[in-house]
Amino acid sequence: MTEKELVQEWIKAGAKIKEGIRLFLNLRGNTPAGRLVSRNKEVNSGIAVRALLRIAGVSEDSIVVVKPQEVIRPVTIEATPAAPKFREQFPFLSDPACPPELKILAADKITAYRNAVVAHQRLIDCKDVNECAAMARTIVDNWIENDACFDELRYYGEMRRVLGKHRIFDEMKRLQELRKSSAKDIFKRRENIIGKINRIKYEIKKADKPHLLAERERRLREAEFLLAETDKIIEGL
Repeated sequence: MTEKELVQEWIKAGAKIKEGIRLFLNLRGNTPAGRLVSRNKEVNSGIAVRALLRIAGVSEDSIVVVKPQEVIRPVTIEATPAAPKFREQFPFLSDPACPPELKILAADKITAYRNAVVAHQRLIDCKDVNECAAMARTIVDNWIENDACFDELRYYGEMRRVLGKHRIFDEMKRLQELRKSSAKDIFKRRENIIGKINRIKYEIKKADKPHLLAERERRLREAEFLLAETDKIIEGL
């Protein structure tokens, strides 16, 4: 049997996750992705499943992945209800009274999600262990950030008050304390933020660590936000 036929037989048999992992390791066990899956079969089972689907020529959008001990079953795309649009899910983002931190987190959530999706695709296609490790780290870091942002947005949407666990709120607290400081301290703080922005821009331009690009872009957005808020304090002096 060809690889494609073997995978098609696996799908016809119910596409059990554990059997799929064994099949993937038999077919691709010596590849970087295969070695990554073999290290932690449960955590990285999605890599194996998606790789098998690509071998069989089956679209990832046409399946639903359930618990590892269960199976994946083909469904039509129309059977999957469309998720609400982002602005529909969080309509308060258009409200002038919405805390500015949440608008920053909304943008960060979208970026983190997209970065995780892109990194996941690159993880499947990576050609060496170092690249696999970098992509895996990018996926984890961005998914953690995505969830942290989502928690803040969901809480505010339900409770109409800030949860405040994200690190950006600590920065805002320091800015609030800065309002009580002398003009000299405020301008010094502004210089520090500008220095931070320049350092991050240099890191991005240097492009020496591609797996840190998403994190650096996030830090840059937050630093620029803090600079804008600091300028507002200075305008009120």
